[in-house]
Amino acid sequence: LREGLLQGMARYGLGEGVEVEEPHVNRWFNNFQVWCEGKEQDVTDAFMEYATKLEDYERHKGGDRPGWMTEMKRFWEIQQAGGDPITHWIRMPMMYFEPPASCVRRFWYGIRKEVEDATGPTRVLVATHSGPIRAVATSAFGHDPGEPTNTEDVRCRVYADREHAVVTYRGRALDIAMPTHFLPSWHVPPEQRKE
Repeated sequence: LREGLLQGMARYGLGEGVEVEEPHVNRWFNNFQVWCEGKEQDVTDAFMEYATKLEDYERHKGGDRPGWMTEMKRFWEIQQAGGDPITHWIRMPMMYFEPPASCVRRFWYGIRKEVEDATGPTRVLVATHSGPIRAVATSAFGHDPGEPTNTEDVRCRVYADREHAVVTYRGRALDIAMPTHFLPSWHVPPEQRKE
C-alpha cells in the first residue's frame, strides 16, 4: 500500500512536503479476539486452535466441549453454510468472543491515539479485517450496512476537538461523538492495570 501510494504521488506530481511513513503494526486495530485455551487470539488463529482441539475430542474424548469451542463451532458453521458469521457476531452476544462494542471502542481509541501523536494534519490508513470495520460502521449508523468488499473503505474524519468525527461508508456520512478516552480494563495490558 505504501509503495502504491508513493508511486501514485510521484506519477501525478503530488506530495510535495508530504511524508509517507513506513507501515507499522498497531494492536488497537487487530481483528476481534476470541478467548480460548486461556488466552486471547485473533478469530482466525482461534479457528486453527478449534480445528486441532475438535479433532482430538472426536478421536479421544466424549462429553461436553469447552464453551469457546461451542461458540467457535456455531460461528464457523455459518461460514461453511455460505452465511455471514460477522452478522452473527454483531447481533448475538457471545461469552468467548470480544463484543463488537468493545472492538469499536478499541478502534476509536487507536484512531484517537494516532491523531494525538501526529504533528500536524495527518491521514492514517488502517488496513485490517472486515469484521471490526463493519462494527465501526454499524456503531456509527445504528444498523448493519453489510460486509465491505475487498479494499472498500470506512472513512473517519476526526475534528480538531478530537471528540467528534464524521464517519463515511458507501456514500453516507454521519457526524458522531467519538467514544470517550476511557478504556475498560480488558483493553489495558495486565502489566499496566491498577489493582
